[in-house]
Amino acid sequence: MKDRKLNLEGFTLIETLVVVIIVGILAAFAAPSWAAFVQQQKLSKAADRVYWEVMGAQSEAKKDKLTKSPPTTIQDVDPTVTVTYPATMIQFDYRGAVKNEDVIPYRINLSATDTSKQKCVVVMTILGATKIGKDASECDALSSSS
Repeated sequence: MKDRKLNLEGFTLIETLVVVIIVGILAAFAAPSWAAFVQQQKLSKAADRVYWEVMGAQSEAKKDKLTKSPPTTIQDVDPTVTVTYPATMIQFDYRGAVKNEDVIPYRINLSATDTSKQKCVVVMTILGATKIGKDASECDALSSSS
């Protein structure tokens, strides 16, 4: 009589299916929060880009000794982010101060098209002090504190 060796190495089909199902369930829970995280990052990146465009216009105005305004369209902003400027454009004079004081506080709104998330860039003083608002309530507070 021959001895038969049982092959006990590897995983059974049932074990593999259980692992695949568990991974699928975990992925289903993680996907919505991951999508929200990605959208928040896109919004933050766009707000940073707008902030640096405003600061760049102020810096150029001082450097060139001319009146400058930030651009109304900004390159490299994700298409899922909407940037809304006020009707009157801000201008920086040759000293880097805000030339048209009546636009202060100057608020540029950014919002995500597929969520209710929003940020803003606010020029708060005639000297050009600028901050990024992290959400709608902070944007309102920055706009009203001037």
